[in-house]
Amino acid sequence: AGVSAGAFLGKLLVQWKREALHILGMGGTSWQSVADIYATILNTEVEPGQSFNDLSGDSLTYVQISLALEELLGTLPEDWHETKIEDLEGMRTSAPL
Repeated sequence: AGVSAGAFLGKLLVQWKREALHILGMGGTSWQSVADIYATILNTEVEPGQSFNDLSGDSLTYVQISLALEELLGTLPEDWHETKIEDLEGMRTSAPL
């Protein structure tokens, strides 16, 4: 029996994400928190009540942060860029292990 199309595409997507993180210089990064991702990528101090939009990120940092958040959270909320850091962090701690 062969590999299903869904399984193949899932594996392909995982590999693509790894490659994208490597190209963006983020491969193998072990993030400690959502705030760590924002502070590191945006090279600024952040507050729990801020969102990506509040911090005036650009298109490159949008991609970098979205990939890092997906790595940390497991799934990326559609409105993550408008969501406060503290709320994203809450999604991390409430995620099943």
